[in-house]
Amino acid sequence: MSKALTRNVYLVSLLLLIVSTVLIYSKVSPAVGGLLYIVGAIGAFVAWVGALIKTAQLSRWGWFVGVLITGGIGLLIYVFGGPTEKR
Repeated sequence: MSKALTRNVYLVSLLLLIVSTVLIYSKVSPAVGGLLYIVGAIGAFVAWVGALIKTAQLSRWGWFVGVLITGGIGLLIYVFGGPTEKR
């Protein structure tokens, strides 16, 4: 998965998670909010796994461990400032 695709999937997933949280807690439409939350969570997980695979392919083990341990925050840092080439 390319870094650009990872970034797009992750940012859309974050947007879905935010919208779903607003829908659930405002009690406007909890069922739609729940569905959006599931879709957003799956998208974020796919982006996270894609980032782990890409950093492993690039042999950037520091980035790999950082994204693995820190999860969403590490992924957010990776999509905007992470490596794109091998050393």
